[in-house]
Amino acid sequence: MYRLIYYGCSYGLLGSILMIYTIKIDSTIILDLRFLAVTIVCLYAGMVPAIIAACIIG
Repeated sequence: MYRLIYYGCSYGLLGSILMIYTIKIDSTIILDLRFLAVTIVCLYAGMVPAIIAACIIG
């Protein structure tokens, strides 16, 4: 259980850092990379850490 909380918190912090490094495509379009952290943690650790990461990011 502590491992899941650890994964959720660490990927939540990663998603918060990824919000800083966005890719500007056009003057009105910005690609935000925070969804990658939630997707990766959901694939490898499951739904509970993904929800924790999404709550930290969002």
